[in-house]
Amino acid sequence: MAHRHAASPGRDATVGTVVTDHRSAVHLYEDDGWARAGTVTWMLPDGSPLTELVYVSPSPAPTGPPA
Repeated sequence: MAHRHAASPGRDATVGTVVTDHRSAVHLYEDDGWARAGTVTWMLPDGSPLTELVYVSPSPAPTGPPA
């Protein structure tokens, strides 16, 4: 997945959002090791709310000998 490149050594973690109603996308993020960081709710132009889950990509595996 994209986070494997984005969170590789020397890069910061990637943040992604998923609309709460999209259960298959939520499962994809969680099954791939992304950590749920919180929720955000946006107000759409018609006044209805749109709630998203915020995820942070997994940390890359350490490289080299232990410190």
